[in-house]
Amino acid sequence: MSSWSSAFRHALLRLRRGWRSGELLVLGLALAVASAAMVSVGMFSGRVQQAIERGSGEALGADAIIKGRDPYPDGFAADLRKLGLRTVAVTEFASVVAPVDGDQTQLATVKAVETGYPVRGVLSLSREPYGPTQDATGIPGAGEVWVDGRLWSTLNLHPDAGLQVGSITLHVTRLIANEPGRGGAFAEFAPELLMNAQDLAATQLLGPGSRVEYTLQLGGEPAALAAARQLKLPPARAFAAWRMRAPRSRIRCSAPAVSSASPCWPPSCSPPPLSR
Repeated sequence: MSSWSSAFRHALLRLRRGWRSGELLVLGLALAVASAAMVSVGMFSGRVQQAIERGSGEALGADAIIKGRDPYPDGFAADLRKLGLRTVAVTEFASVVAPVDGDQTQLATVKAVETGYPVRGVLSLSREPYGPTQDATGIPGAGEVWVDGRLWSTLNLHPDAGLQVGSITLHVTRLIANEPGRGGAFAEFAPELLMNAQDLAATQLLGPGSRVEYTLQLGGEPAALAAARQLKLPPARAFAAWRMRAPRSRIRCSAPAVSSASPCWPPSCSPPPLSR
């Protein structure tokens, strides 16, 4: 016991000496500064992460997207909505379009969208090239079409111009100044037009052999997106391959189920059989 008493007495003497000399005060201040720095860096990193995720979502046009070359099974979108997700279907393909009052033609990317497009971000529209822009409050109405600047200038379009798209004529009402998530197989070389999905069947452009990309845009909380990754696709031979894409912070994968992980097959999945 005497050794413990001596050690304790010596510790008290060193503590009192350190306090009088100011060494403990300096050490305490150093610890406080280090703790404050760690907390500040953590808060800053969290805010940067949130900003990156928001920016990624706007660049993608959604929190996550599911793409495929075949129509999705009946009820698949409804299952996603039951999880609390918002879904918007987008059908994209290439087709030749022409103005009603001209002889020119142009290969364009036709994008048929549902109400709610885009899930993330805002479409910017104008009445003419380089004119004042305004945020879109919806999607093109039935019988209307919005075009980008390249298609407008190539075909010498004007407000309310008639544009032949397949078997129907749509009227140009707006010019697309900015579109979240712009991209796709044809976007690199073809201008784009945006139309209402209700008019798609009337164009008669989709049929056997058509090269079409079907997209489901998803929006919702991370927990709902995580639950969506666990969904299994119903058996369907027409479903050859598809993938889910998301901002880097939320991962992407090719698999027969909406899955998380890197661009590889998750342990519980195997590559889907290719069908012809």
